[in-house]
Amino acid sequence: MTANVRWSGPTWELSLQVLTDQGRPAARPLLTLLACFGCDLIPLELLDPATLSTGPLLGKLGPTQVWDLLDALAGQGLIELVPSPPPSTTTPVRPVRPSDNGSSAPAAPVSDAAPAQWQIWLHPLVQDSFRRHAVYGERPADYLEAVTALLAGATGFDPRDPEHWAWWARLRAHWDAALGLLADIPDAVRAGLRLPPELLVAATRGGRFLRATGYPTQAVATYETVLAMGRPLLGAEHADVLAVEHDLYRVMAALGRQADAEPGFRRVLDARVRLLGASHADTLTTQHYLARTLRELGHFTEALELLKLTLERRVPTLGPTHRDTLTTRNNIGDVLAELGQLDEAQEMLHAVWAARGDILGPTHPATLVTLAHLTRLALRSGAAERAADHAQKLVTTCQEVLGPDHPRALAAVGLYGEVERRRGRLAPAARAGYLAAHQRSLRVLGPLHATTATLAGLTTAEAS
Repeated sequence: MTANVRWSGPTWELSLQVLTDQGRPAARPLLTLLACFGCDLIPLELLDPATLSTGPLLGKLGPTQVWDLLDALAGQGLIELVPSPPPSTTTPVRPVRPSDNGSSAPAAPVSDAAPAQWQIWLHPLVQDSFRRHAVYGERPADYLEAVTALLAGATGFDPRDPEHWAWWARLRAHWDAALGLLADIPDAVRAGLRLPPELLVAATRGGRFLRATGYPTQAVATYETVLAMGRPLLGAEHADVLAVEHDLYRVMAALGRQADAEPGFRRVLDARVRLLGASHADTLTTQHYLARTLRELGHFTEALELLKLTLERRVPTLGPTHRDTLTTRNNIGDVLAELGQLDEAQEMLHAVWAARGDILGPTHPATLVTLAHLTRLALRSGAAERAADHAQKLVTTCQEVLGPDHPRALAAVGLYGEVERRRGRLAPAARAGYLAAHQRSLRVLGPLHATTATLAGLTTAEAS
C-alpha cells in the first residue's frame, strides 16, 4: 500500500480540521473507529450505516454520508480505498441474510453510490495513533460498543454454509477486534466499563467458521482466547460463555479428544438444563453433541437414548425437517448402524439424505455427512458396489466443496480406500495418493486421530 499518509500527528490534526471546517466533524470518530479493527483491509460492508447511527459516536448518518466521510478521509490521505479481488465464480463474497419472512436477500450495501466490494486500508502509524485515542481517550466504552455492534451484525451469516465463506475470510482479521480493544484498555478503566451484551459473539462465530472450514486447531485457540476473557468478565455460567465452551468441546471431540470433551459437555448440559430448561434449543444442542461424543467413545446405547430424547424434544419446537432435527435423525441412523439395526438405519439415513439434499442442496457439508454414513452402512451391509459409488462421489464432492485438507475430505479419502480394499481393488499405484492424504491428516488432525490412522494403514494395506 502506498497511501499518501501525512506522517505527523499535528499534520493529521490539520487534515481532520479541514474536514471539520467542510462540515464533516464525524470524520475524526470514524477514523478512530476504523483504527479499532484488525491490522488488515477492512471490508466496506462492515460499516453498516444503520448500526453506526444507533450509537453515540457518529450521530444519524445515511448510507451516502458514510461513503462521503470515507471518500473525504481518503482525499486527505488518512485512509486508502482499495478494490477487493473479484468475487469467486462459485462462492459469492457478499453474504445473504435471511429476511423476516424467511427468504434470502443480499445484505444492503453501504451506499448505492459507493463502489461494491471496496476495502479500507489504514497505514500502521495512522492506526496506532488513532487506536490510542480510542483506548486512552474519553470514550473507550463508545468505541467498544460500536466495534462490537458492527461485528455482531457483520457475522450474522451462518459460518457452516460455504456460500458465506468468502465473506468470513474477509473478516478473518477483525472478528476478535472487540476483545482486542478491550484487552488494550487500561485495567482501571476496564473495571468500570459497561460491557456490550454481544461482546463474545463475533469471535465465537469466527471460531465456528474455522471449525467448518477445516481448521480445528485454530478454532480451539480462538475459543480458548474468548474463554480466557469471557469467564472473568461475564461469569462461568453466562449464556455466551457456555456457548463458547460447548463449541470448544465440539472441536475437541472432532480432533479425537472425546475423553476430554465428554465431561465438558456434561458440565455445559447441566448448566443449560438448570438455567434454560431441558427443552431449550441450546440445551438440546449440547445434549446432541454429548450423545455424539458418547457414540465415538463406543457407548452406543447411552448415545441412542440421548439422541432419541433430543429428537423427541426438537420435533415439536423446530419441526421434522429443521436442519437441527435432521442432524439428530442423522446421528440416530449412524448409531442404529453401529448397534446392528441395519434396516432401520438405512431407512433413517436415506430419508435424512433426501431431506438434506432438498433443503440444503446435494453438495452441502451436512448432506455429505449423511452420504458418508450411507457409505459405511452399505459397506457394512455387504453392498460393496453401492458403497464404492457413494465413496467416489463423496471424495470428489468433499474435495471440491471443502478442499483436500478439510477433515471431512480426508475422512472421505480414508473411507474410499477402505471400500476399495474390501472390494479387492486397492491398487499399489493408489498408495501415493493415500500417502499424500496421510501427510495432510498428520498436519491437520495430528498423529492420534482415527482418520490419520486409517490413511496410514492404507499406505501399506493389501487388498482383501
